[in-house]
Amino acid sequence: MLLKRIDRLIHSDILYQIFGNNATLDNKQSYVLFGADTKGIMLNKLLKDNGFNIKFFIDNDIHKQNTDLHGAAVHPVGKLLEAPESKIILTLAPNFINDVCKQLTDFGVAEDRVIIPENCDFAPFGERDGVLNQIALNENNISLAISLLEDEQSKKTLRGILKYCETLDLSEISSIYDNRYNQYFDEDLIKLNDNEVFVDGGCLDFGTSFQFLQKVSSYKKIYAFEPDSQNFQRIEEATRVLDSNKVKIFNKGIYSEKKIVRFDSLGSFGSRITDSGFGRIETDCLDNLIEEASFIKFDIEGSEYEGLLGGRMIIEKFKPKLAICVYHKLSDLWKIPMLIKEFNESYRLYFRHYRNIMHTETVCYAIPS
Repeated sequence: MLLKRIDRLIHSDILYQIFGNNATLDNKQSYVLFGADTKGIMLNKLLKDNGFNIKFFIDNDIHKQNTDLHGAAVHPVGKLLEAPESKIILTLAPNFINDVCKQLTDFGVAEDRVIIPENCDFAPFGERDGVLNQIALNENNISLAISLLEDEQSKKTLRGILKYCETLDLSEISSIYDNRYNQYFDEDLIKLNDNEVFVDGGCLDFGTSFQFLQKVSSYKKIYAFEPDSQNFQRIEEATRVLDSNKVKIFNKGIYSEKKIVRFDSLGSFGSRITDSGFGRIETDCLDNLIEEASFIKFDIEGSEYEGLLGGRMIIEKFKPKLAICVYHKLSDLWKIPMLIKEFNESYRLYFRHYRNIMHTETVCYAIPS
């Protein structure tokens, strides 16, 4: 059944957005989802709600294998031998797609069994009616946020994301996509020196910090924060070769207060604070944990606003460069620029967007005057 023709399904517009023109999906066919992560969980529910047969998850993470993920079993790739008739839907981040396709080919999986969604983040910022209502109710705040941005590219970026939310037209995203520089390190905006104190909030695997190290010949300090215990183990291993006097890593979440919160620990970039999380983590304020900062990056899965509140004294005192993700919550698109200006009116604010097929990976830069 071609996805263009599934208008009778309650989520047909979203399914078409996910799979585009190139995939056929048949509710008589069985499917396996490759990627036991937040996106996989969402797609599993979406497809099952629409009558599709999802057999199980495949994941390369040994910590997830032979477990149950929200009602679906997770297996290693060898389990595919028991489902030769099933097609395989990849629910992975784009940077993993090529490697996994090669893995499946090497395993003997025919190319026509593999389905690669065009967009696996589905509708932007959650339930569509709620998104449209939130935009309508915050018209004045949105106008204010746009007025706070320094250049036309920033204003176009914010308008383009909001337009995409309203229309689900992916051309709105491609028109604002910026591929000139690495995310968080726009060289037109971020000028680094050899005495930086870099805060890597939402460290994942220390990847952004390694990018930072490639861009400077020397540095004063790196503070890296990662609350997910599986991710943190990778960071511990990755940083063994670095100077422990200059690199300090924290197995904590950055927030507006010190507390214990529920946490969805996925061992990946999708781990986050959530009321439905099965795990627990400790959070704390940046103001309580570090002595100074010259450059702060936050990609903390929806806790960016709270994280900024918890770093208010550091930001007001040292006026660090900021690179703050604003794509996890719709309201962050206007609340975070307004909050930063409240901290210091002299900050110059910019928006840049770093993904060409969906609304994710938008960064608000704040540059001290």
